[in-house]
Amino acid sequence: MRWLGVSRNTFYRLVEGGELPSVRIRGCIRVSTEDLLAFIQNNRVGPMN
Repeated sequence: MRWLGVSRNTFYRLVEGGELPSVRIRGCIRVSTEDLLAFIQNNRVGPMN
């Protein structure tokens, strides 16, 4: 959540909606570094003119 700069609720919404790939291990949600960086790159917003 810290890397994305979003709230806990937004993080869970992204995971549950399948927008952010993840796995659940013993009740904990895990996101791979590669998936996280790809998500950030694909959702980058350009400068506003």
